[in-house]
Amino acid sequence: MEWTRTIAADGTWLCEHIDSQGNPAPASVLNIAALENVYHSPSNSRGELVCPGCGTLWRGWPKQRQVKFYIESPLGNVSPYQRAHRTDIDTLIAQVWKRFAGLQVTQYQYVWPADDDGIWWFRLPGITRQKDVQLETADGMLPFYVDQRKLTTMEEAVGRVCNLLKKIQATSQPHAGQSG
Repeated sequence: MEWTRTIAADGTWLCEHIDSQGNPAPASVLNIAALENVYHSPSNSRGELVCPGCGTLWRGWPKQRQVKFYIESPLGNVSPYQRAHRTDIDTLIAQVWKRFAGLQVTQYQYVWPADDDGIWWFRLPGITRQKDVQLETADGMLPFYVDQRKLTTMEEAVGRVCNLLKKIQATSQPHAGQSG
């Protein structure tokens, strides 16, 4: 799967969607001029944009004319649409998210668009970052690696991540001011 896209000459790219049945749905035309949280540097300016059609987080590098989508926690009912390019990590996140209220999933975001981004963290609300579950995958597809274990089926991966989160939940105290 190609996560990096080239920005068209007019500064746009498409975020393609599917509906809840998996059928093609209208795409959103996104524009590099709409990037937010822009970090400026002489060689590597970059920013972010959330697709209004499906809630996908995109990061963009205007000088390199590239954008990349990131797969993170579900953003709620932003739209009846989902990003069209679904991967195994999307399925895993959705299944684990259903079992842990408030679960936060973040994908490692590198500085350059060509860098590898195949690392995700699963974190329970109110628990320190040092106590999260890290998952690695080269392309968002099985196999996944968790705690140096190669997980080759979705059932195995969901079970491993959920078991580790349950252990963290059982042995952790929430941050001051948070309940859990």
